Amino acid sequence: MITTIKLSNVATYESVEFSGLQRENFIYGANGSGKTTLSNYLMDSSNSSYNNCSITWENNTPLQILVYNKNFREKNFKQDFKH
Repeated sequence: MITTIKLSNVATYESVEFSGLQRENFIYGANGSGKTTLSNYLMDSSNSSYNNCSITWENNTPLQILVYNKNFREKNFKQDFKH
């Protein structure tokens, strides 16, 4: 389980830490508040845009992260509706 997420110097985040996380977390907020930045980081933390960010895992044991956001929907459910 993730115990903390730190985002620094990326998109709308100068420096923020999310703690007190649960096994499943629902992230919501106003447009432009950083929801997509956070979910994209969780989907691909190896992206160089996130060099100043970190995830701390309970017992130092990383687990698979599942993120359902716009990128996930477009990748998995995009349909061509051309007639």
